Amino acid sequence: MRGKTMKFVRAFLIVILIKAILIFPSALASKGEFFDFNGVWEGHIKGFHAPLLRNERTHVFKTRLWVKGDEVQVFYHKDQKWNEVKAGAFRIFKHKSNALIYAINSGTDQDGVWVETWSFSVTKKDKNSLLVYWYSVINNVDAPLEEDYSRIATGASGVFRKIKS
Repeated sequence: MRGKTMKFVRAFLIVILIKAILIFPSALASKGEFFDFNGVWEGHIKGFHAPLLRNERTHVFKTRLWVKGDEVQVFYHKDQKWNEVKAGAFRIFKHKSNALIYAINSGTDQDGVWVETWSFSVTKKDKNSLLVYWYSVINNVDAPLEEDYSRIATGASGVFRKIKS
């Protein structure tokens, strides 16, 4: 009897192992799709107010993210057209269901030197939507601290839909 039981247990374990081998690749494929950020993502981010942030609660920004591998572009919609933001400056760091899309640059204008950071922290809500948190910080290095525009932080959040693969 013990020999028959052991044979049954072995056969049962082999069947389970074969099923696991057959099912596992499809499970990996679905995770891979869930972790894939490639495509065009579009949505509205609404400004919010928090300590040390400029009060942007009334602003809503229509934004588009274009992702292909390690390439990323950011666009905003204004005056019936899409305008690229910081062309060539954005980078993406991905980890499973989350990604950080960011750009840091600087320049000079009538007020002197400025340094600006844009960051989109995103996570997959499902395979076709992203939860998005955007913030921007600007340091107008040469502007007096008492000026409102000398140091600026702005934040917004929203949900983006995948409009193109």
